[in-house]
Amino acid sequence: MKTWKNIILLAVCVLLSGCHSKSKVDPATSSNWQCTQSTTVLQLENNQDTLQKTRQVFILPYDAIVQDENTDTQEAREKALELCSQMFKDIDGVTFESEAVETGIQCTLTIDYGQADLSQLKEAGLTDELGLKEGYISLSDTIDKLESDGFACQAVSQ
Repeated sequence: MKTWKNIILLAVCVLLSGCHSKSKVDPATSSNWQCTQSTTVLQLENNQDTLQKTRQVFILPYDAIVQDENTDTQEAREKALELCSQMFKDIDGVTFESEAVETGIQCTLTIDYGQADLSQLKEAGLTDELGLKEGYISLSDTIDKLESDGFACQAVSQ
């Protein structure tokens, strides 16, 4: 069970990564952004360069959670869903939902930075790779990193 938690946490950290470099993104152009890569969609809401909310939807493939060839896929699915239901449940401003789909576990991670405690997020590993500044998450730094990781990000109208 700890291995599944580590796999899911690693996927979340990689998919929510950002960086600390100067951005070409002008946060004033939009208060909503969408970044996509393969089966992952990340929606960002901002006020200037301050990230307000993120909603990330991604698929955790079953082959990533099946431990070995003797593990039943249905059993792995049930254990992963059980673990997902417990992940991040005690962190203010964070919701993590999951459901079984044909190709894996579809996960939706939503973080409301206005309600979240940055120290709790940091302790849970949810800010390790984000554009964390003094007291806020930088939209432009996060988009820079996402794009360097192969995401396509664009401003969207609400």
